[in-house]
Amino acid sequence: MKIHGNRFLVSTNGCQRRSLDADKLIRYILANQGRVTNNPKLADCIFFISCGFDSRNQKDSATAIELFHGINTKVFVLGCLPSINPSLIRKDLIQIPTKDIGQLDNHFSDLIVKWDDVEDSKHLWTASLPQRLNTSNPIQKLSLIQKETFPYIINRLRNTIKGHIRVSWGCVSNCSYCGIRLAIGQLKSKPLEKVVGEYVELLKSGIRKFVILGDNAGAYGIDINSNFAALLQSLDEASDGKKVKWLVRELHPIWVVKYEKELKQMIKQGRISSLHIPVQSGSEKILKLMHRPLKIDDFKEILYSFRRENPKIRFETHIIVGFPQESDDDFQKTVDLIKDINFYRVDVFKYTDVNGTEASKMAGKIPELVIEKRAAILEQLSQRK
Repeated sequence: MKIHGNRFLVSTNGCQRRSLDADKLIRYILANQGRVTNNPKLADCIFFISCGFDSRNQKDSATAIELFHGINTKVFVLGCLPSINPSLIRKDLIQIPTKDIGQLDNHFSDLIVKWDDVEDSKHLWTASLPQRLNTSNPIQKLSLIQKETFPYIINRLRNTIKGHIRVSWGCVSNCSYCGIRLAIGQLKSKPLEKVVGEYVELLKSGIRKFVILGDNAGAYGIDINSNFAALLQSLDEASDGKKVKWLVRELHPIWVVKYEKELKQMIKQGRISSLHIPVQSGSEKILKLMHRPLKIDDFKEILYSFRRENPKIRFETHIIVGFPQESDDDFQKTVDLIKDINFYRVDVFKYTDVNGTEASKMAGKIPELVIEKRAAILEQLSQRK
């Protein structure tokens, strides 16, 4: 198939990292002289970037994919679902998991720019992007996005827009419930100079709020003889005295403990204004079963110390409710953690088995009605603000 002259639709129900992939995919299409449409009936090819985090998101992905059924066009299913639950995808559709997204190059015969040669996205995909890229010179569309369109949007929304800095792909953890690591692969850190270069570029464009993220952001650098502390220091130095705010996402609690000193310094300086820490449970027993061991009292004291440096700092988290063997006492410990820390946002996920994971084979599954009840309590608690 050729890209040149054909119309492509890009859609996703995935997380922020997959939204960055969607934005890069649009620029990949435009750089190769393709066109982008929001109408599936006009599309010569559809790219759907799926989510496979849990059974609910898998079903949502499958439902979205079926919306394209009956349309006479080629459909690619990307994202995490192809690795986690490919049985939900019709066999006539082309499946490429997140870790292998570069294989897109193999499906097009007229490439000018390959996937790996397209710069990583610095902002999340939005459906309105095609309307913002009306140019009669398609060969220059990639340059347009990087040099004209994006700064234009920044100038209009300077006080509200955020720049996204993806520092790595993949994960080093082995969480017993997680199938996502099957889709995203091993840790691959972006070179430090590349991260800093993207950061400086956005600074020059007027961006002052940054989302620093990765599939496992705190693991940054392990594979390239660097570390998360060096990343924070380098970004701080590159800020050149400018008043910036960082929102750090997907920071596993183990990295909060390991880099407590460096994080506290950045919070004290006003750099870090928000930390997204997916703690998953307030019970040490459950965390051990999840392969996420943590001393809850020590963890809480670290967060208290961060808040003493900046009382306005926001903590966000993920909680999985109904994990196998979660007793009433285990659940109460999670409730206590949420109350004690006063998280700004709590995303509650009801535990479901993911094929191939250790947790799916564990004894002590919690009845669905109990999970529903516990989830309702946490959701009410998280909305008390």
